[in-house]
Amino acid sequence: MLYAVAPGVPLLIAGRAVAAAGAALLLPASLAIILVAWTEDQPRNRALGLWAACNGLAFIIGPALGGVLVDWFGWRSVFLIAVPFGVVAIGFALRVVAESSDPAGRRFDAPGQIFGAMALAGLALTGIAGGHDRALAAVACGVGVIALVLFLMIERRRGPAAMVPLELFRSHRFVGTLTATSAMTFGMYGVLFLVPLVWQSGGIFAAGPAGIALTPMAGVFFVVSNASGRLVESLGARVLISGGTALI
Repeated sequence: MLYAVAPGVPLLIAGRAVAAAGAALLLPASLAIILVAWTEDQPRNRALGLWAACNGLAFIIGPALGGVLVDWFGWRSVFLIAVPFGVVAIGFALRVVAESSDPAGRRFDAPGQIFGAMALAGLALTGIAGGHDRALAAVACGVGVIALVLFLMIERRRGPAAMVPLELFRSHRFVGTLTATSAMTFGMYGVLFLVPLVWQSGGIFAAGPAGIALTPMAGVFFVVSNASGRLVESLGARVLISGGTALI
């Protein structure tokens, strides 16, 4: 809502930062709820497949609807349309989702959050500024590296109570899954972000047609994700994850 009424770029960026924080909390929390609510492998795999299919459906609806809204009502409408859906989702969650938090031995890791965010921000700013302001990129890179070192020191000291317990990285399965997810994220979301910009800046498509032109990719994602639970049962998670990442 904040960025929809923003009079200038600074408030727009601030609003997007708040929205990004909400999205960063939403996705892992939704997966954690699925893991708690479905304790058996087969129903859980199908629930995860449905969760992924909803993401694919969002890829179909979001770009196409967003492009039409930009063309017809302006860019602010893209942000306003999410408000009623968010309110409805919160209402359903309060009624349906059972409380599953474990308060024992867990505290908010404020230093880890701060230095982790600084490390990621430094990395992002380095990439953004590297092509036109090398001095700023060098400073951002230095700050990001220092923040990363401090983050690792804090997380090591907090042990199992850390925001990111470092013991997780001793698991080959965890590291492999994280690597595959990173490859998928950089590949697919990079395409999803850059291709529409190239289409519009090159005069190939306006905003509406550019969103519609992404529909085939999103449709494949929706169909395959919806069947992923059954595919895991027949092919195994290792084959499905590695094969899917290779195709991406």
